Amino acid sequence: MKESTGRRRRVGSLAFLALAVSALAVRAQHVDPREAERARELRTEVEEKLRRGRLRTVDALLGIPAAERAGVAAARAARALFATGDAAAIANCEPICKAHADAAPAATAVEALERVELFAAANASHREALTRALARLLELQRKDGSFAVEEEREGPDAAAVSARALLAARAAENAGVPFDLERWAATGEFLLSRRQRDGGVGGPGRKARSNGAATAGALAAWATLAARDADAARKARCAEAMQRAEAWLLEEWTVERNPGGHGEDLAWLVDLERAETLLLIAPESAKRRQKRRDGYLAGYQLPDWGWNSRASLQDVMGPAGSVPSGAGAGAGVGPPQLPRGLGAVPQVVYDPYDTASATLALAGGTRASEAELRFALQRRLASPRALPSADRFEAFLALLREHFAVVIPELIAGLSAADAPCRAWALRCLRALSGADLGFDPAKSPGEPSNQKALEAWRHWWMTEGRTRAGR
Repeated sequence: MKESTGRRRRVGSLAFLALAVSALAVRAQHVDPREAERARELRTEVEEKLRRGRLRTVDALLGIPAAERAGVAAARAARALFATGDAAAIANCEPICKAHADAAPAATAVEALERVELFAAANASHREALTRALARLLELQRKDGSFAVEEEREGPDAAAVSARALLAARAAENAGVPFDLERWAATGEFLLSRRQRDGGVGGPGRKARSNGAATAGALAAWATLAARDADAARKARCAEAMQRAEAWLLEEWTVERNPGGHGEDLAWLVDLERAETLLLIAPESAKRRQKRRDGYLAGYQLPDWGWNSRASLQDVMGPAGSVPSGAGAGAGVGPPQLPRGLGAVPQVVYDPYDTASATLALAGGTRASEAELRFALQRRLASPRALPSADRFEAFLALLREHFAVVIPELIAGLSAADAPCRAWALRCLRALSGADLGFDPAKSPGEPSNQKALEAWRHWWMTEGRTRAGR
């Protein structure tokens, strides 16, 4: 009797679950038109706010007083202006570059790495200053490869700063200054020592937590090292660490916050953008990703058109959408009144570092080299566990299309991967990117005669049609 009652309860539970799923499916198919219209209106509002805000923000960043030009915020602001590609803005960055070139040696790692990034963005215009700034950055490197910060409980921790220092050296290499692999490999080892049990990267101690800025920065740093390192053992260690860190980042990432971080919400978006570019990470569709990021940035953009991650728009808006006295006019009728120089008006909750970080995140200026792209794809094809999940395939495919000439030869090589799932994934990507189907069977060994014939067909396709399409 009890067994019969239990069976009836299980059947009843399954029936209820089926009805609930059906109801959700029906609801999903019948979206309220008013909600869809409101979503479109909100998207339009966000786009307009960011468009107008970016123009105003560039104007504000150019208004840096002479006394502040050699500061960390000014360096990041100038770097952000270089990333926008705006000719007038770039021309106005020269006073900031000169102020940093003439300043005393950097006192902190953060100051040193921001100078390296600035001079690297200026490229040939300040090559000598770039060399000096990088040498100073290496002087501040500790014996364990890390870079110290004054207080890890406030702002970025040593892991995040160390990763940013290594990536500054990468930027310097792109500008023509050699990359000291052995010195920076020590920083990679330090980042490996900061891995947490959950796979992310964070602070020291038993009670430390992983955070998004350190994890994304470490991912980009490890990718930078592995793409340049001939040591197979070190590359394998980096690849294993990247696999776990990426899984943590994709699970914990939300656009609203730096998970586990210290309130550096806008700066961490730059770390995230670098990790996504250098590792070919596709958290979700590009359209959805941009929508969430832009909505987040718009929410933190202030009436003075600057940004501050510690004070959202609601913090400075008065009743009925008015702007409190001294909080920056412009939310109502007429153009906004910009602050006179960064931080010159105390009442305006305007943070130049956050503003520059937001501008950098919107610019998306990271560009992976061919060697970095090849490593990113080889890492994916080395193990089934490193393959993107099925729900992220289309987003990942969009990344591959951007680098057609580099990824096609790697995907063809992936048809000879040791694991059948990796061969199947490489074939799926090849078919989608090329529009061709040349008969390879990933379930069979690559050494099978039929697969050998198909491999030759793919190589011939690349040497003839593929290279032409790639412009090579």
